[in-house]
Amino acid sequence: RWLAQLLHHSRVPGSRIQKTVRQTRGNVAVLALPNLQFYLWAATAGRVRGWVKEPGAEWGRMDESSCAGRSLQALVTTTLPSTPPARYSNSPMVVTTLWTWYQMGQHFGLTK
Repeated sequence: RWLAQLLHHSRVPGSRIQKTVRQTRGNVAVLALPNLQFYLWAATAGRVRGWVKEPGAEWGRMDESSCAGRSLQALVTTTLPSTPPARYSNSPMVVTTLWTWYQMGQHFGLTK
């Protein structure tokens, strides 16, 4: 809702047009809306890549210090945990990133 307000000044464009039509690619570029889930997944994958490939970065060390008992590399390479990510870290950014990472694993069938 807030995105529609931001983009269209509180007017909902094409209220009769289904969301799937507005997100299609091709000749309907005027009606196309971004799929925000893909943006979230891309940002999450970038952060996880930083944890694994650049563990010495300052922001990576800060995230690592918020984890209790396990390293970030261990948390992102393990299968889906039976406990929520909030148990492993007190940082909202780390918890949200892990939660989204696990959702991505479920969506793409990488849980085994």
